[in-house]
Amino acid sequence: MFNLFIHRPNSLGTLALISQPSAYDASAIANAAVDAGYAVEADLWSATVPDAMLRPEMYKVLVEAIPDIERPFTLRWDASYGSRSRRLSWREVERVGHLVSQLADKGEVWDIAVVDLQGEDVTFEFACFQD
Repeated sequence: MFNLFIHRPNSLGTLALISQPSAYDASAIANAAVDAGYAVEADLWSATVPDAMLRPEMYKVLVEAIPDIERPFTLRWDASYGSRSRRLSWREVERVGHLVSQLADKGEVWDIAVVDLQGEDVTFEFACFQD
């Protein structure tokens, strides 16, 4: 059994313990958790399979363990009508961020930022906000 201890960086508490019989599935879950901004510790093996793909069943296991993982980012912006923020997944940030970026080019919105669950600014990690 391959055990994953998932927590927020700089936090001592484990948010979830996920055990998997397959090293490949454990690697896929670990990779997805790290991509979402979580820290992962594992026992019984020292390296994950870097290109392990998350099967739908394994994604369900991950979401059941950590519901926030589905929407780990907050996209914020200001406009004449006030400040707005949305909790989004990586894909949703790219899609909504593209529209927000277009509005920024027209001067209709400003002060755009994307933060992860730890409050770190990750705005420029998204293609929609890169020039």
